[in-house]
Amino acid sequence: MKELAVAVNLPQLTTNQIVLKLAEANVELEREMREVREEVRQVSDKFDTAIKRFTAPNIDHWKVDMETKINEMVEAEKLSPMHFRGQLYTELEQTAIVSLSSRQKRMMTRMKTQGVTYQERRAITKLDVISKDKQLRAIFESIVKKRQALCAERL
Repeated sequence: MKELAVAVNLPQLTTNQIVLKLAEANVELEREMREVREEVRQVSDKFDTAIKRFTAPNIDHWKVDMETKINEMVEAEKLSPMHFRGQLYTELEQTAIVSLSSRQKRMMTRMKTQGVTYQERRAITKLDVISKDKQLRAIFESIVKKRQALCAERL
């Protein structure tokens, strides 16, 4: 090995020095690999978050998906849940030119004539009203996605 070092004009190193240099190189490679793994994990997390945020909610559990997205934005931005929902509903009403309160009252009246209990009627939310109308769902989803993009941009 020493003959090879002399042939390529490398400095003469003892066996201990060679082992030390190899160990230092190995430690440096492991550190770089950890950094690369962390970067890959971060990119993967961002990609997963983007997919989760911008995929259309399943129609079978649309309301739950929307509530989850809204709650995530409320937590991330540290907003008042009622105020934020109010902003979303106001934007929907202005965009679609509808009154969610009127629709909610009419839905409760229909439920009363169908014999639904008072407690169940009082539990009807504006999100329930939106979930029953295909066009309102689409508009509301776009409003929520727009807000998610703004939220993600600030983070």
